[in-house]
Amino acid sequence: MNFAYSFRFKLSTLYLIIIIVPTIVITIIMPAYYKQIIIHNSMNETNSTVASLKINIESYLDDLEKLTVIPYLNDDIMNALKQKASPMNDYTDL
Repeated sequence: MNFAYSFRFKLSTLYLIIIIVPTIVITIIMPAYYKQIIIHNSMNETNSTVASLKINIESYLDDLEKLTVIPYLNDDIMNALKQKASPMNDYTDL
């Protein structure tokens, strides 16, 4: 009886082809595939976060610029600031 034609050899070969080879391929290929997906998704999320942060900083700086200009447009606020800055105010007279 030839070993290559025995039922045991054929069964072992079939087992290797059907179960072991796909398992090894899956354990090697799947982590690399998921790693690429995770890297791609995190790059997209990082880019969108940076873009959103840029918009928020620009709007904050625009609001800050508007807040610094507002006192110059209102005479009452300017007079109050000048009075507070002057050395002779009601609190120093006491």
